[in-house]
Amino acid sequence: PSSPSFPMRIWEVEDVWLLVLGHLSLEDVVRTTAVCQQWRNVGWASFRYRLLDLSGSAYATHGATQVLEVVARRVPDLGAVDLTGWESLTDGAVEAFVRSCCQLRSITLNYCSNLTDVAMAALGRWCHGLRSVRVVFCSALEDLRPLAAGCPCLEVLDTRGCERLRDDSLVAIARGCRFLRELNVAQCSNVTDTSILEVARHCSKLERLNVSFCHDVGHVSLVAIASNCLLRTLCAAFCPGLGDATVIHIVDRCRLLEGLFINGCKNVTNHGVRVVAEHAHALRSLNLSFCDNITDAGVMPIMEQSQPNLIPRHDSLRRRGLILGTSRARCLWSEGDAREEERRRPR
Repeated sequence: PSSPSFPMRIWEVEDVWLLVLGHLSLEDVVRTTAVCQQWRNVGWASFRYRLLDLSGSAYATHGATQVLEVVARRVPDLGAVDLTGWESLTDGAVEAFVRSCCQLRSITLNYCSNLTDVAMAALGRWCHGLRSVRVVFCSALEDLRPLAAGCPCLEVLDTRGCERLRDDSLVAIARGCRFLRELNVAQCSNVTDTSILEVARHCSKLERLNVSFCHDVGHVSLVAIASNCLLRTLCAAFCPGLGDATVIHIVDRCRLLEGLFINGCKNVTNHGVRVVAEHAHALRSLNLSFCDNITDAGVMPIMEQSQPNLIPRHDSLRRRGLILGTSRARCLWSEGDAREEERRRPR
C-alpha cells in the first residue's frame, strides 16, 4: 500500500524557496518580491546566507546611495556584500549602510577610489563581527587602526595597491586581529619589516601573505613569518631583500608550503632553487620569472625530483600545477600565469 502523504510544513516550503532564490541575482529577487508578502519576506531573507554581489553593477554610477538604503532596510542582517568598482561610493554612504547592516561578516570595496579612512572607521565602529575586508586599490586609505580596534575577529585583509597605507596601521592590525589568516599588502610601498615582524609575532594562524613590490620588506621579517606562522602561500615578487638565505629558511620551516612566488627577486640563485627541490615537497605553484641569476642548471633539480606536481611539458599545463617555462629567463610559472601567456600568444 502506498504511504500516506502529509502536507509539507510551511518552514520546509520556505527552506526550498530560500534554496532556489539563493541562485538569483538582486534584480530577479526584487521581481519575486512583487508576488506576495510571503515571497517578499523570503526573497530578501535569502541574502542572509549568501554574498550579495553588486560588483560592476549599473548601480555603481546611478543611484548607488539609494540601492544601499533599500538593501539596508530590507536585509539588516546581511552577511556579505561585494561593491567592487563603485567608484562613486562615498564615506557617508558606507557609514549609513554598515550602521544598518552591522552583522556583516564580509565586505569587498575594491576600486572604490573615493573612500577614505572615515569608511574604515565606520567598519570598525559598527561591524565588530567582520571576518573579511577587501579594499584593493582604494588609494586614499592611510589609517586602519580603527578597523583593528573594532574588528578583532578579522581573518582576511586585502589592501593591495593602497599606496598611502601607513606602517603603523599594519602594526595595529597585527596586534588587534590575531586570527588573521590571509594578508595582502602588495604594492603598499610604505610597508616595511617593522609591520611584518609584528604580523609574525601576533598572527600565528597566518597562511597566505603577499608582500610583492614592498621594497622595504626583506629577509628579517620573512624569516620571522616562516618561523612563527602556518604559511601555505608566500608572494614576494620583486622584493630586493629576498635572497637564497631567505628561501632556504622558508622551505625548511614551512613544510606545508604550496605556493611560492618570488619572481623578480634577483638575489635568488641556483643554490636556493636546489634547496626548494630538495625540501618543498608540498609545493604546487612556483614562479621564478625574471630571476636573472637562475639558469637551467638550477631549474633541472626540481624536474629531476619527479614530483607529481612538476612536469616539463607545456601542453600538460591544464592537468598539473607547474610547468617549465619556455620563454623569458628560463622560469617556472604558476598555472594562472601560463594561462595568461597562452591567451596572449598569437594563433
